[in-house]
Amino acid sequence: MHKRIPTGCSVERLANFSLYPLPRGEVSPLLLKVGCLAHLYDMQPRPISLCLAAALTALSSLANDADMTIACQSIRVSPATAVDLTEFSYAIAYSTDVDAEGNIVSFNDEWFASNGTIGYMTAMQLDSLDLEFGYLGILEVDIPMSGDENLNFITDFFEVDHAVSASTTGTITIEGTTRDVEATWSRAAGQTTGNVNISFSSPSHQIAGLSFDSTFEIYQYQGKLTYTPASEIGGIVAATVDLTRVGGDTKFTGPMPMKVLDPATLDRQTTDWKGPNDEIYSVLGSMDIDGVPLPLDRLVLSRPWYGGSFFFLDGVPSTDFQDEYDLWDVFIVDSNDTDKDGIPDLSDPGTVIPTEPPTLSIAPNG
Repeated sequence: MHKRIPTGCSVERLANFSLYPLPRGEVSPLLLKVGCLAHLYDMQPRPISLCLAAALTALSSLANDADMTIACQSIRVSPATAVDLTEFSYAIAYSTDVDAEGNIVSFNDEWFASNGTIGYMTAMQLDSLDLEFGYLGILEVDIPMSGDENLNFITDFFEVDHAVSASTTGTITIEGTTRDVEATWSRAAGQTTGNVNISFSSPSHQIAGLSFDSTFEIYQYQGKLTYTPASEIGGIVAATVDLTRVGGDTKFTGPMPMKVLDPATLDRQTTDWKGPNDEIYSVLGSMDIDGVPLPLDRLVLSRPWYGGSFFFLDGVPSTDFQDEYDLWDVFIVDSNDTDKDGIPDLSDPGTVIPTEPPTLSIAPNG
C-alpha cells in the first residue's frame, strides 16, 4: 500500500516555516501520464499496542488542555456544466481515483496538493452532452491565499474564517495539448463552501471557450487536546482529541497517543478516531510511511506552538478508494508550562531519566 506525498509537503514546510507560500516542485511526466497526482511512498502501518491502549485509559483528573486545529489539504470541487456559443452543453467532473492506465475509476471531486502549498491537480473528464463524446485530461490550478499570514501552520485558504476572493491561473492538458486555465474563487468568511469558475478554450476548434461554475468545499476542525504529560523522555503522552468542524457540526474524537522523542519532537502513534457519520478513521503514526517521517514538532522554540501533518489510512471510509482526502495539517497551542522552563508540558516530561546512571564513591576516613 502507498500514500501520495505532494512535492513541498510538510516535511519541507517545517524546514522552511518562515517561507510562505512554499515554492513549487517538479512532478514527473510519467506520474502525469498515468494520472498519479503525487509521489508514491510505501506505508507500514503499525498496530496500537495493548500497553499503549492501557496508557490511554489513565488520563488523570489533572490532565492539561491544549488548543488544536486540523485542516484537510484536499479541496472538494463539484461537477459542473457549461454551454458554448453554439448552445452545445458540456459536463466536467474531477477525480483522483485513477488506475495505472490513466482511466478514472470513480469520481470523488478531489483536488489534491501537488506543488508546495500553491499547486493543485486532479484528473478530469469533459463530456459533450449533445454529441456524446468525451475527453480525459489533467487539470493543474494554483489556489489563492496559499501563504500563512497568522503563522498557525494552516494554509490561509483552508481557514474557514478567512474570506476568499481572487483569481488564479493554471493549465489543462487534453490529448497531449495544454491550454491555459483561469480560476476565479469566492467564499464568504465563516462558510465552508464557495464558488470557483474554471474557464479554458474548448478542445474542439469549432467552438469558443468553456466556463464552468463549481462549488468548492474545505474541511477544518478545531477543539481541545486533553493530555497527561509523559513521565520521561521516550514515554507516552496519553491524550484524547475532541474536534468540531468549523462552520459545521461533525466531530472527530478519540485517542492521540504520542511518544516524547525530545523536548521539541513528538512521535504520533497509530490510533483510531470516530469521525463524521460515526465512522472509524484510522490515523497513521509519524513513522508509518517509509521515507516520510511526519512527527509533531515545536515550530518556534519561543512560542508554545506545535505543527505537523498526518494521514488517515482512508480519508473517506464509506468509499472503496482509500487514497483521498487523507492528508491533513495539524496545529497545537499548549500554554501549559508547569515548571516555567519555557517548554510546554506537552513535550516536557515530569521526570527526565538521566542519560548516565548515578555512581557512588566512598572515600576512606582520615
